[in-house]
Amino acid sequence: MQHSTKDSAHRQPPNGGQEGPQDATRHQPARAGGAATQYRCLIVSVSSDRREMLLRAAAEGGWQTLVAPNIDSARKQLARMMFQLAIVDLEHTPHGNAEEFREVLEDLAGMAEMLLVVCGNEGEPLEEIWARQLGVWLYLPGITSGEEVTLLCGEARQITEQLHATREFHGPHTAVGSSHGG
Repeated sequence: MQHSTKDSAHRQPPNGGQEGPQDATRHQPARAGGAATQYRCLIVSVSSDRREMLLRAAAEGGWQTLVAPNIDSARKQLARMMFQLAIVDLEHTPHGNAEEFREVLEDLAGMAEMLLVVCGNEGEPLEEIWARQLGVWLYLPGITSGEEVTLLCGEARQITEQLHATREFHGPHTAVGSSHGG
């Protein structure tokens, strides 16, 4: 049975949207054209409202999403499976957990073929500089609407599909654009 992306994006998790400290919520969008490859997005946010907004945006952008309400849940998900996109919300991070979130961001930034989006705090230039030095794909200070994030998630999906196609064509150890002298 196939659901539209819009319908599936508004579905509540089986526990009514309430995640425990160790839980992650899964969401699978409808497959467009029956594609076999599933592209996964990890969303990390302590704010339930922000998680829901980011979940909806990623699902509408074509991503299979897992939502982690805390760092422990995010680390468990990262240990279990590969993700091609990660969205980490720093804006609503309690001050005591900020360092843990930064550690996870550093781990994510070191993963191959990962697009990393940081939802940062508006008016925090040092945070933005730090995030950009990590090599994040996008730094989004003070986002309030999921519409722009949906567009960005759609763009991230296209980039990931292109990377995947290039990797299949060239093989896993071939750098795109490298010269192969004989």
